[in-house]
Amino acid sequence: MLLHQLTDFMILILIAAAIISGVLGDVTDTVIILAIIILNAVVGFIQEYRAEKAMEALKLMAATNARILREGKAVDIPASDLVPEML
Repeated sequence: MLLHQLTDFMILILIAAAIISGVLGDVTDTVIILAIIILNAVVGFIQEYRAEKAMEALKLMAATNARILREGKAVDIPASDLVPEML
């Protein structure tokens, strides 16, 4: 997930800029660009991790079974088998 954060087009441009800046000998700019890249990757990782945890929690909250009436009796069936009735 962390490596995925480094494959964004703008991040790749920043990596290229850091390499060019390093080759040209401008250490300050190189360090600043690398710090921005690392900060962006960490923030993106945290956001993606939290989003995945939220999705897992929502999936756990979703009803997996439904109680329905069949021939006057209550029956439990998987919610995925439900079909809305057209009136």
